[in-house]
Amino acid sequence: MKKYTNREEYISKLLAYKDIGLIKVVSGLRRCGKSTLFELYRQKLIQMGVGSQQIVFLNFEDFELRKFLSDLES
Repeated sequence: MKKYTNREEYISKLLAYKDIGLIKVVSGLRRCGKSTLFELYRQKLIQMGVGSQQIVFLNFEDFELRKFLSDLES
């Protein structure tokens, strides 16, 4: 497992909105740590008892996923 820098302030902000039915948006420059933040958040959720099958992560830069982007209805 990779070792990440603790981003507790950001994780706590995400956790504060965890059970609120709103879309959460994290934005930033390329390579500033957004995906890493979500990996830390995923690990925290699993520690809190959320099943890994309940967590969905989609990387829209993944070439395997791009074939589905033309037909978002499916």
